Amino acid sequence: MQSSGSPVLALRVVGLVSLTCLLGPSAHAATTLYVGPSEAYTTIASAVAASLAGDTIILRAGRYAEDLDLRGRTLTIEGESGPARTVIAAPSTVWLNGTITVEGVSFSPAPATGVYVDGGNVTLDDVQVHDAPQNGLSVVGGVANITETAVFSSGKHNFAITYGTATITRSLSWYPVEDGFLLQAPAVVRNSVAIGGAGNGFRVQSATATLTNVVALNLTYAAVNAFYPVTVTNAAFLDDTYIGACSGADPTFDHGVGTRNYADTGCSDAPHTALTNADPAFSAWSDRLAIAYIDLHPAVGSPMIDAGLGVDADGSAADLGVFGGPDGTWSDHDGDGQVTIFDCDDFDPTTFVGAGEIVDGRDNDCDGSIDEDPVDTGGGDTGDTADSGDTGQDRGTGADLDADGWRESLDCDEHNVATHPGAVEIIDHADNNCDGATDEGTIYGDDDHDGYTEVTGDCDDHDPERNPAAADDVYNALDNDCDGQEDTPHAVDHDGDGYRDDEGDCDDGDPAVHPGAIDGLDGADSDCDGVTDDDAITVDLDGDGVTPLAGDCQDENAAVHAGAVDIADNFVDEDCSGSDNYDADRDGDPSMAAGGTDCDDLDNTVAPGKAELCDGRDNNCDGVTDEDCDATTDPPATDSTCGCASATPPSVTTALLAMAAFGAVRRRRTR
Repeated sequence: MQSSGSPVLALRVVGLVSLTCLLGPSAHAATTLYVGPSEAYTTIASAVAASLAGDTIILRAGRYAEDLDLRGRTLTIEGESGPARTVIAAPSTVWLNGTITVEGVSFSPAPATGVYVDGGNVTLDDVQVHDAPQNGLSVVGGVANITETAVFSSGKHNFAITYGTATITRSLSWYPVEDGFLLQAPAVVRNSVAIGGAGNGFRVQSATATLTNVVALNLTYAAVNAFYPVTVTNAAFLDDTYIGACSGADPTFDHGVGTRNYADTGCSDAPHTALTNADPAFSAWSDRLAIAYIDLHPAVGSPMIDAGLGVDADGSAADLGVFGGPDGTWSDHDGDGQVTIFDCDDFDPTTFVGAGEIVDGRDNDCDGSIDEDPVDTGGGDTGDTADSGDTGQDRGTGADLDADGWRESLDCDEHNVATHPGAVEIIDHADNNCDGATDEGTIYGDDDHDGYTEVTGDCDDHDPERNPAAADDVYNALDNDCDGQEDTPHAVDHDGDGYRDDEGDCDDGDPAVHPGAIDGLDGADSDCDGVTDDDAITVDLDGDGVTPLAGDCQDENAAVHAGAVDIADNFVDEDCSGSDNYDADRDGDPSMAAGGTDCDDLDNTVAPGKAELCDGRDNNCDGVTDEDCDATTDPPATDSTCGCASATPPSVTTALLAMAAFGAVRRRRTR
């Protein structure tokens, strides 16, 4: 009976150990957290602090005046209504490092360091960066995947790739102070455009780069400034030095064209013969090139007409810019037929260039005006539904050189098809609709003529009495001075804690915050004394006579504090010494953590002075395993048939065998 029961017993013990090996921590189910004025999380930082790896944080439409620090995170941050309506105005930093995806937001204005990627694997999609004092988007480590991202008017470089690697697709650099794309680390740039600036369109320095389907124009220096090998395929360089400072860089071109360009003398030996210095004969191109035409359509007879891949609007092969080639399709989130970069609200299908204006408080036709010339929903047309001047009004006199339907007496730029009376005003520092103002209806325009734009801090660009210089009106329940705080009357105790804001309440929306409150460890200045969490270390919360400042390591437990008697073997550090005074295996030698010399306080066969056994353990704690042991007389080494034997603590194995043996004895007695 004993021999027949042993295999079953052994199988049960091995099975139990194997089951213990297989069990692990349960995986976290990714969740979605919402941020907004009416949500559980009113700030991005609070949602980030509450998130776990793999979670998604959705930002409701609005302006978030806070820094964004995602270093070491695995998260997705998504603007629910796209970059036109989801703005992060970070005062100091935007740090991205980890497995991070950021999409559908704008950083406006960007902080001094811009958007900073310094490691991990970061994806930016449908993102805008405005007016950074230094670099707009900096990649200094990790892997960056950048798609449909526009960087405007940075103080240095718009895109600065200095370390790590980057892939940039369908993106725009707009008038930086220096270079549009500074490539000092391996980079691939596709279907992207560099417009304007005092430096270069693409500066290839300290790394190799591949440029495909790119456009550069209106640069002070060169379209491509190549110090290292660069491969340029299917590119147009207009009104620029098309290649400069390329001594030893060995640039390679394929299907490139330029107009009014010249090569730097340092490139006289470069193999750029495939770059045709001729008019590319674009059917949609201007000297200034508005954003709406960053896709260049070569006309019939152009050297570029069949250079790209795919099918262009004219039936030929797709060509250049953000819509050229196989990677040239931007997002159309609302499915209204116009893509993000053109649509002034790409999350509203009733809003797009040329839509009929209806009375709904929105700029449906994207012309900068709201509810003008509304469409008669009863079937009649109450006005010019497209606001394009198709009701027979005067189109001017003289020539119509750009064939936009407006003649030179009224057209303020007769060389630009995107500029004429009634045109859509876009962010380009120019007067697109010939009304004498620039960029109105955009975040760069001063629509209420109070001297401030949305970029410079105007929180309501339709009300001249609301701007950063306005005085607070504490009785109108509005944020007049655009500081993010509603201007409410001082003589009201809003949170009912007995203190008004003019009586020292530093947060009159939280009843736990007021003068005299306990300032606990919560990250807030609860007692309004200007110091955060000061009471957390100076108040004796558990009444044991010792504060955290005096050495109480658990101020919620009166039995634990500096000077208390440490009870052995209960795994509690009563005297706050940093460890419990225990001898768990009862071998007479306390653990090393408690000041003893036992190197394994869970195994009573292990301690200094113990005999060395052939058991795969350092029994005498001398740093050597199984020395001077005799396998013929000493116990054999541990059976390693269990796949995780090395990961199972010896005490656990001993306990399981003891339980099994006890069970076998009980069965024998029962029988």
